Formats: sequence, structure tokens, C-alpha cells
Amino acid sequence: MKATQQRRLDILNLVNSIGIVSISHLAYYFKVSKVTIRSDVDALESQGKLIKVHGCIKSLNLDEERSSLQFDQEFSFLQKQNFQHPIKTRLALAALALIKDGTSILLDAGTTVYELAVQISKRTWQNLTVITPSLPVCDLLSTIPGITIVLLGGKLNTKGKCFIGEQTQTMLTDLHYDQLFFAVDGYHIDYGLTTHYGEEAVLNRQMIQQAGKVIVIADHTKFARHAKHKIVDFDVPDMVITDEQIHPDYQGYFAQTNVELKVVR
Repeated sequence: MKATQQRRLDILNLVNSIGIVSISHLAYYFKVSKVTIRSDVDALESQGKLIKVHGCIKSLNLDEERSSLQFDQEFSFLQKQNFQHPIKTRLALAALALIKDGTSILLDAGTTVYELAVQISKRTWQNLTVITPSLPVCDLLSTIPGITIVLLGGKLNTKGKCFIGEQTQTMLTDLHYDQLFFAVDGYHIDYGLTTHYGEEAVLNRQMIQQAGKVIVIADHTKFARHAKHKIVDFDVPDMVITDEQIHPDYQGYFAQTNVELKVVR
């Protein structure tokens, strides 16, 4: 009984520190079955100490903006653009420092990578090639001197303002680039890197295969959560750029892989 009480206290502390966490993550962390975790969570919920939502556990301290973005199927580009914006800017500046003139990069769609494009637009370039399926990225960088844009066309995802589908994949087939910068909807120890769209997951896998270096930009809210479609396993990227609020457990997970974790403070 004492061990159960201690585990439940530890679960509550962990959920409050992360904000939101899945049943499978808790089972992995505490080395017990999902049935045991569900029993613990039911007890804590009955005491009014946390909330169960869609197979995950949410802290009572989690703010509404972050909560809605955790559980809604997908938000539009404009709706997500201002979420965690100061953090996205810091992550983008860290990513910018990795880009060298005279190279080729692929910038995927999404507001986090768009912020990197914003920072790229503020620098002077002599010869930078930017490949992208993103309309906002293309629009922003197409008039910047020294930058050559390769737009990957195809079927338009109106929410994400980007191209996806077989035509986009075909255009990508013969392209190789030095660095790939992309973001994810979820980054989970069990489920890997995930996205809301199946066609986007397929395209992302192809992008990864043809990149010299794969760099994920993800703020701390993307960890310990997952979307519907898996892209690749947890340890596939070469580098992950995130902020200092990432939970220590995930820093420990990365330490056991060959993924370089860059924590921006």
C-alpha cells in the first residue's frame, strides 16, 4: 500500500511538471502495467487532483491555450502561429546558427519552421537554396537576394498552407540537400515522431531519407504527446532543438541515443 501511495504521489508530481502525459508513458516510466497506471489515475481523478482526456492525463495547472492545442485534431497555420511564439523565436535563432551560406536546406511546413524562415530573411546571403512545400515560407523568402527557392507543389493542405501528396513526393524524388528542418505535432518515447496527416507523414519520411542532416525543432509542449500518424522512431533525427522546459526524463531518453539534443535557454 505504501508503494502504491508513493507511486501515485510521483505520478501527480510528474503530470504537474510536464502538463500532459500518456498512460503508456507513465507505465514505461514507473515500470508497471497500463492497468496499474489506469487504477492509479482513476484514484487521483476521483480525488480531484488531475483530469483524464482522450487516453492522456492532464494537470489541473495546464493553461487552456496549451490544453486545446494538445487535444484538438489540428489547428490552422494562423491559429498556431502565436502559440509559444517567444520560444519559437529562440529555437529558430539556434537553428539559424547551423545554416551556412552556399548550402541547400529543406524547410518543412508549420509555424515553428516558418519562424526559422523569418530569421533567415533578416540575414544577408550570397547563395542559399531553400526547398519547401510551404506557401508562407516561399512567399517570405522568394524576394530575398541570394536565396533560390524550390517550391514543392502538389495537393494543397489548406489548414497547413502547404503542399502534400504524390505530386509533392515525385518532385522531391531527385532532390538532395544538406539539412532538413522540420517540426512535429508530437514527439513521444513510445510512438516516435507523429503528425496529424497521413500524407504528411509519408512526405516527411521521404524528406528524412534524402537529407544530409535531419534537424527537428520542437518546443517542450510537443514531448510526451502523439498525433495519429507516425513519421519515424524516436531516435531517427540527428539533432533536436528544444527549450529548457523539456522534462528531464526526455533529456535522459535522448542521452541513451545518438540524437544530439540542443537545449536553448
